[in-house]
Amino acid sequence: MGLGMLIIGGGVHSAPKESTVPAEVKKDWPKHALVGAGTGGGGYSVVATALCKMIEEHLGVKATPADTSGGEEVVNLIKSGNLTIGPITPEAAYDAYRGEGAFKKRGPMPIRAVFQAYMLPVATICFEGKGIKSYADLKGKRVYGYAIGSPLTRRVFAATLNAYGVKEAELKMIAGFSRSSEYIDALKAGSFDAALDASGTPKPVWSELSRAHKMRILSVDDAHMKKIQEALPFIVPTTIPGRTYPSEPNDVQVATAPVFWGCRDDLPDTFVYELVKMIYGNYDEWKAFGRQCADYRAEDVDKINTTPYHAGAIKYYREVSTWTQQLDERQKNLLAIVKASK
Repeated sequence: MGLGMLIIGGGVHSAPKESTVPAEVKKDWPKHALVGAGTGGGGYSVVATALCKMIEEHLGVKATPADTSGGEEVVNLIKSGNLTIGPITPEAAYDAYRGEGAFKKRGPMPIRAVFQAYMLPVATICFEGKGIKSYADLKGKRVYGYAIGSPLTRRVFAATLNAYGVKEAELKMIAGFSRSSEYIDALKAGSFDAALDASGTPKPVWSELSRAHKMRILSVDDAHMKKIQEALPFIVPTTIPGRTYPSEPNDVQVATAPVFWGCRDDLPDTFVYELVKMIYGNYDEWKAFGRQCADYRAEDVDKINTTPYHAGAIKYYREVSTWTQQLDERQKNLLAIVKASK
């Protein structure tokens, strides 16, 4: 896919401002940064817009949001040089870095993490009175188990069922959805019993649903979470506090996928260093772009556990003391998978 097909927005860009980075440092930098923005104006679009504005303001490099449809495409565009940086979902990153799954024929992809993840909880909801208190109770039930076009939700649902000893054939029905309104309407109508979705918290449509119905979120205990993580090493547990949704009074633990912003391994160290420094060194400006940006915190650098970090990013995290000896060991082990030096 050519660059002209990637650029969205169509607006006229003002000339980038002069940055404080010396010209000799910038000589190998990209002249025009293309930043993955997802589709449909969602959370990734907000972050991409913020990145582009700050890259032009602070680094003096022209930057444009680019339409991207998913983690696998982002990886392919980064590898081909048609994307400078973009959001990569963890299942795509895991397979791409190792040359597994959808990337088996192409082999390991030269991707590196740049800054910390957007935490994407994958949770299942149902209504009280359906006799569903855990995933084990989904036997014989009708469930929306995945979003169409989302390998992540498919894999998390399958791993969770397996952790609870439930076979997909034991469910009365498993369906996929294109829009959350599909499963919400089905739950309200009583034609389905439960639905799994991946979204930031709080999810507005769940808040609305919870105000009108006794919605419950299935919690995953530590023992079952461990089984999920054995199948999907990129998953981390997080807690949705009680009353996040009006009808759910209890804290619930759910499987969460860390989505990170990645780049090629050979993007200049100085550019990546200045990019990360730009974000966290101007955090008040960064978080002012919206809640989606405020969710990114330098101290969450340890959440990305299956893909190595770019050397330029590591330099910054060392400077602010969020990079630890334990992360050094993890980085070494991850690089060894593909016999890379950095």
